Parts: sequence; structure tokens; C-alpha cells
Amino acid sequence: MKGLGSDKFNIIIFNDSFSHVGYYCLEFEKLDINMLEFLQRRPDHALELKEIRPVVHQLATALDFLQDVGIVHADLKPENIMIVDRGQQPMRVKIIDFGLALKNPEEHTGTVLQTLWYRCPEVLLGTAFNGAIDVWSLGCITVEIFTGSALFPGEDEEDMIRMSILRRGGQMTKKLRDQAKLSPAKREREDI
Repeated sequence: MKGLGSDKFNIIIFNDSFSHVGYYCLEFEKLDINMLEFLQRRPDHALELKEIRPVVHQLATALDFLQDVGIVHADLKPENIMIVDRGQQPMRVKIIDFGLALKNPEEHTGTVLQTLWYRCPEVLLGTAFNGAIDVWSLGCITVEIFTGSALFPGEDEEDMIRMSILRRGGQMTKKLRDQAKLSPAKREREDI
């Protein structure tokens, strides 16, 4: 990604790598604080609309770059969004942690990705997905940084399915249920 100019698209800069006492270490640019910690230090745990716009724009720019180079981040959450410098650039952000990033999402259908509260329906159901899963996470994050609380604070995958699909007016058709890589017991439940 560095060779493709990712540093121009709000993605952390990779500097170097080295070995130390048998560990392989990666060196990145120094950033300030992650978005979760930043929000927790605010009285209402939220940002004002004028602060949210530049943050979401920068994140959308990063996701557009990732889409162009064929990479799915697969773990976008407030902890993986860093404030560059609270003092000098309080609303300048970068995406970090590409440990779950994928190049060919079609090969990973049925894989558990994304942190639970930001997990999209496709991943919850184990169906085919693409880079749109990062856009889903961005939408969840946007609501959270505006309201100060998670949009879908589910306790497990079934709870998330109920919250993100059924309670929002969607229905799980028989075809979708059959395509989902859920256990037969989960598929048979009437409330899912």
C-alpha cells in the first residue's frame, strides 16, 4: 500500500520493519490517540456535527483508496481510527491496524471478521461480501461519534442479526436464510 501512496489517503504510514529478540516488529509513524479514547475523554462521548464532517470525509477517502487497490480493511472501528495530533490537528484522522485486511474477499466467505458492533449483515450471515463491509462499519461509527453510543450494541451474533436486520424493518427471506452459513439450529429459530 505504501508504494501506491497510501500516506496521501489518511492511512497510517509504514516506516520500517526489524527483528528484535526473535520478534518481527513493524515501525509506523507516531500518532496521538485513538478515536475511542478521544471520545471517552469528552463529556458526552460524542463529537459535534462540524467535527464529524471532516472525520467522515477522511475515512471515506481512505476507504475509496482501499477500494481502488482492492483491499478490504475488515476491522474498522473507533479503536482503529487514530487522531494524528490533538493539539495541532484535532480532527485529522488516519486508519490503522490492517491485521485482518483482505485482498480477495470472495475467498473468505463465512469467515468471522469485523468487531461485533460494527459487523455487517453479510459477515453475520456468512454470505459473500466485498469492500462495502467497511462502509457499513463507517456508518455505525458515524452514528456512534454523533450520539455517543453504539448503533448496534449486540451481545452476540444472533443479537446483532436481530438488531441490524430485523429491528430495522428488514426481513430474512428463506433464500437468504439458506445462503447463510448459520448453524441449522440458528436457521430454524423463528425470531431470526
